[in-house]
Amino acid sequence: MAGNDDEYVYDEVTGEWRPASELAAAAQAAVEVHDAAGNALTDGDSVTLIKDLKVKGANQT
Repeated sequence: MAGNDDEYVYDEVTGEWRPASELAAAAQAAVEVHDAAGNALTDGDSVTLIKDLKVKGANQT
């Protein structure tokens, strides 16, 4: 690590010290998740999952 001006970050998944620029590049290449309307979801967004439940003996959910 000596002689290199890049910051290093401890990666808990691999247990190694990795350059911050390498982790930033990996984060940009991550899969982008969209909601039902096609809007991109990011960290901190809240979503609501809805599932219809069938009630025994009823004609509706």
